[in-house]
Amino acid sequence: MQLFLKLLALVTLTFILSASTNSSSDYLFVNGTRLYFRQSQVFLSGVNFAWNSYASDFGNGQYSKNGAVLEAWIKDIAKSGGNVARIWLHCEGQNTPEFNSHGVPTAPDRDRTLISDLSQFLDIAEFNNVFVILVLWNGAVGVNTRYKDLIMKDINLDAYLQNVLLPMVKAIKTKSALAAWEIMNEPEGLLEMVSDDNSCFDTAKMKPFGGGWTKSNISMQRVLNFINKHAATIKNEDPKALVTLGSWHFMPQTDAFPSDTCGCCNVPTG
Repeated sequence: MQLFLKLLALVTLTFILSASTNSSSDYLFVNGTRLYFRQSQVFLSGVNFAWNSYASDFGNGQYSKNGAVLEAWIKDIAKSGGNVARIWLHCEGQNTPEFNSHGVPTAPDRDRTLISDLSQFLDIAEFNNVFVILVLWNGAVGVNTRYKDLIMKDINLDAYLQNVLLPMVKAIKTKSALAAWEIMNEPEGLLEMVSDDNSCFDTAKMKPFGGGWTKSNISMQRVLNFINKHAATIKNEDPKALVTLGSWHFMPQTDAFPSDTCGCCNVPTG
């Protein structure tokens, strides 16, 4: 991994569903088309280091093993003149959240360290003047059964939102280093490639460009439902929060290409 690549924040991270009207100077906020912090305009430049231990950097005591590396990377970003890190959390749910035997999320993690782990990481980032974009899920490598059920079954998703996401938002919403919640990395990988009369659900137009590469075949309606409910949970608890989505390509983010989906995330899907 090339640790000091520029993070193309304005290309790969589109601030959807989330233009905050709260201009508190202690948190990153949007004014028009620009980002500000403490009344100064900010251009995010940094690193997508993603993980040290895939899906296992936080929670269930894992931060005691990985935290020193992650914190060193934060300090390296600051020393190199960067100001943001993008890091992944659940991925496909291998380590967190905690699920019961029916695949229903019951807590952020089994050992109840996830929230304190994230808090410590964000405190280190703030001390070094580095923002953090926290990526909850990954759509780039397919889904296991529990992850797919989370997307497909509202009862599972609602349990996650109440038992896992909401406690996390409540706990870390006061952390100034938290730049944004990213719901999913590259959700286009999960999509079923099908035609639909509704342009927001018509994913066939993505197929020539490589959409749906994981063969998970999940409908756009279910993916949008998943994204929308996450965003609503976060914004209802923390109206100032920025919520974003990590696209696999610039094409779904602009109407200049036929695979545009950037305008569809607020359609009524749940």
